[in-house]
Amino acid sequence: MSEKECTVFVIDLGADMGDCHHGRQRTDLELALSYFQDQISRKLLLNRKTDVVGIVTFKCDETKNDLAEQEAYWNINVIYPIQTSLFTKLQAVKSRLVPNRTMQGDLISAIVVSFDIIARFCKKNKWRKNMIVLTGARGIFDFSDFLGISEQMVQHDVHLSLIGIDFDDPKTQTYEDSKDPEKKENELQLRQFVESCNGTIITFQEAEKHIGDPLVHRVRPVSVFKGSLTIGSDDINESSVTIHVERYPRIRVTKPPTSTAFNAGSNTEDEHTEQFPSSQEKPWESNAISTVRSYVVRDSQTNEVFEVDRKDLESGYSYGRTIVPISRSDEDILALDTKAGYEVMGFIPKTSLPCYYTISESNIVIPRGDETNKQKFSSFVQSLEREHRYALARYVSKERGPPTLLVLMPFVESKKHYLVDVQLPFAEDVRPYQFPDLEELSDPQEKQRLDEAMDHYVDNMDLDSSECPFQPKFEPENTYSAVPHRLLQVIAHFAESPNEKLPSPPEYLLRYTTPPAKMLDKCAKDLDIISETLSVVQPSEPKYASQETALDSGAPISEQEIDELLNAGIDEQEEKALVLHVSEKDPVGTFTEILKNPFGLEDALSEMEGVVRRLIAKEQTDLALSSLQALRFHSILEDEADRYNRYITQLQTDISESVLPRTNDTLSRITSDLAPIQYEELTKVRPHESNK
Repeated sequence: MSEKECTVFVIDLGADMGDCHHGRQRTDLELALSYFQDQISRKLLLNRKTDVVGIVTFKCDETKNDLAEQEAYWNINVIYPIQTSLFTKLQAVKSRLVPNRTMQGDLISAIVVSFDIIARFCKKNKWRKNMIVLTGARGIFDFSDFLGISEQMVQHDVHLSLIGIDFDDPKTQTYEDSKDPEKKENELQLRQFVESCNGTIITFQEAEKHIGDPLVHRVRPVSVFKGSLTIGSDDINESSVTIHVERYPRIRVTKPPTSTAFNAGSNTEDEHTEQFPSSQEKPWESNAISTVRSYVVRDSQTNEVFEVDRKDLESGYSYGRTIVPISRSDEDILALDTKAGYEVMGFIPKTSLPCYYTISESNIVIPRGDETNKQKFSSFVQSLEREHRYALARYVSKERGPPTLLVLMPFVESKKHYLVDVQLPFAEDVRPYQFPDLEELSDPQEKQRLDEAMDHYVDNMDLDSSECPFQPKFEPENTYSAVPHRLLQVIAHFAESPNEKLPSPPEYLLRYTTPPAKMLDKCAKDLDIISETLSVVQPSEPKYASQETALDSGAPISEQEIDELLNAGIDEQEEKALVLHVSEKDPVGTFTEILKNPFGLEDALSEMEGVVRRLIAKEQTDLALSSLQALRFHSILEDEADRYNRYITQLQTDISESVLPRTNDTLSRITSDLAPIQYEELTKVRPHESNK
């Protein structure tokens, strides 16, 4: 469960907050609300149920709080009692965050009111309690009992943060000479008060630098495995060592937020307001689209479709073109008889592990239990580090679970010893493609000239050098995934200002998207030498053989084509889906449609071979050759090269011996363009296909 957090914002709404100071175009309240909006937006985007918010304002024209019977707490308004961040309610509250006419209202009393609602809400439960004060510190404040208040704040572990507008900053030695004496005195008193509360006080100028910072969701460490790490044979207790360990995620891919489909036009705003009380969040999710799945079977004889119950379904696996049913009970019996835990299989030198084996999620393994167990774990890690080796381990997450192969790497951080595990591939997971060799320059002088230019280029583009202008340095902890962060920014923008222009991506996303211009200028000559020597050619835009290929590759299509796709009739789609045979009128199209069926490969190849022979017999040469070209191409893709080679060899023989009509054009085309498939063609096509 995530940590529970309670945050109360205390906002100054005095008449002075509506003024602009020091030549700014924005009022003091607008500055304060920019920070407030940033914090609220973060909480809404994270959408944590255990993160609650409250808003208290002071210097208000009205008074609304539980301590209002005493005059000291007048002009203080609790406009948003502590609760989960609800967007529609917060939108209503923001319309009330405007400068009031009065200057009456004590900041210290507002802090007491905020402390009171925090204490009532959190009680004695374990909460992370925050209070954020936004003020210009103008007006009359009562500091007579601030020591007693600060003791209560410390005792109840409430962290106070004060963001002051136009405050003096002792850290940067920034002071305002012509500051109003009353404001200056308030700043000194507030600084003493915040320090007595063990809180933090910063200027708005400093806080403004962090507005729009990357939103990083901090995750509490949760163990994903608790068990044993065994070194040696588990069957022979005398020769094995067992260490009790825990496993925690170290690297996990952060995915962008997912959208939810809903019917935006089914209900109006008035209907929402009428149907749901004002005390609740307007449930846009009430218009969410529900997905209902049904299972149907088509009768092969009557061609009728009837629905079947989910309980009547069984799992099936393809065995050639036959479906082999395996019940759930049989699948349970097939589970391997394994025990949960790590089992060290052996050790390898660090240098023998290929770099591409470790590109996956990683976990950190720590010891648990008594000191003896921790000492054994630490000794194991130190031995691996000292010998420059990794351990290979067999890992099973639960009883009768599937085994995986891991590499255990020693890791030392802050004088503490850990193991980092990364899953290794099995033989079936590796794609050992053979790529053509790179061409080498025959001229030794050209080769030396190219090597020097490349060395200069690498040296000049060293991002770790002092000449690199990147601030902060180019490191993984300073880089952020563009897609989720940009999407979060857009969501917040459309929620707050749906009719305004979309803002530019934040600076921290664009920081490392292009190489530094100064560094590129230094190596311009080197790049010219490299380009000239290697005859670098700018790649041309890909040309798509068909609209279907263009759609698969993400190419843009026209509005007319989109309309045709969306308005295609159901009968037309069903007719297209029910292509069962290769026709002589459109052999390539029907052949491609049959191949979309995972069980249609054998039929498609056999029928296409027969269609080609019949087209040649009817002397429809062009259509036969285009069909044969499609057959050759898909034979390469489907690993059916041997079958195609046997077929094309027999076809050439039949044409040469006049079993089929013989024309010089047909025979020459088959011999040259449609010849048997060579091994080099397979190695060129397969890597390309695997990257799709």
